[in-house]
Amino acid sequence: MSMKEAWRFASASLRGFTWGAYAPFFWILAIEVIYLFLSVNLGAPWGMATAGALAARIAGDGTRHYPAIFVALPAIFSYVDAALYTVLGAAFIPLAITRVLRAPSRAPGRAPTASRVRGAVLPTFLAFALVLVLLFFWEIAIPRIVAPLVAIAVRLGPLANLVTWVVGVLVGLALSALALCVPIVAVREGGGLRALGAGFGDGFRFLPSNYPIIVLFSAPALVIQAIVQLMGGLLVNRLTPEVMPVLLLAYAILASLANYFVYSAATRLHASAVREGA
Repeated sequence: MSMKEAWRFASASLRGFTWGAYAPFFWILAIEVIYLFLSVNLGAPWGMATAGALAARIAGDGTRHYPAIFVALPAIFSYVDAALYTVLGAAFIPLAITRVLRAPSRAPGRAPTASRVRGAVLPTFLAFALVLVLLFFWEIAIPRIVAPLVAIAVRLGPLANLVTWVVGVLVGLALSALALCVPIVAVREGGGLRALGAGFGDGFRFLPSNYPIIVLFSAPALVIQAIVQLMGGLLVNRLTPEVMPVLLLAYAILASLANYFVYSAATRLHASAVREGA
């Protein structure tokens, strides 16, 4: 599969946007928006009992109060985002894939759509959970290994943190890309653990084509993520703390759209490659 073909499917995913296929990603986004709304309302009992309790469990009791909650919010939100896409995404992403494929629910010789989604849940969840474990160890390695190597190899001064962040994100995206084909294979060819191995195999095989698509669609969200993670403390302390949930809301919207377009493009690319026997 050439890069030209990969870009063709990326364009097709933009032109072929439909609410029905995007809706599963929207419901995850809706939960994230509710969480952010609760986080800016810790003065209310229902805000403290929900977002406040979660902040205390993840980042300590001190984060349940203003403005500490806004300093800790990016880290807490990252846990919420990862949990939602791992647990709910295991069902919602296969559902979106069936809608991208526009497969009829009762096509002759094929399982109904609902059955294929149910069969894809377990391998998708296991793949996403495995990637989370890999990303966890990668996050540990960044300050211990990557940052010192960047400091030694490139004398950039203040820019060293940015370079370290970019390296960390690009490798993290590559690790995530390995699981990209698992739900696609599980939906198209049947679920079960066989789809887990086949999906990771296709993840490696299509990595050169899928990775640029992931970077392209993720770029707008990554810009906001860089601002939040590299300048979060400065924004909260020097400007206004309330800017943090606004930035995270923008990130959540852009990331939701990016996830949809990435899976839409990868699904089309995978289907074409299977038809051509690539």
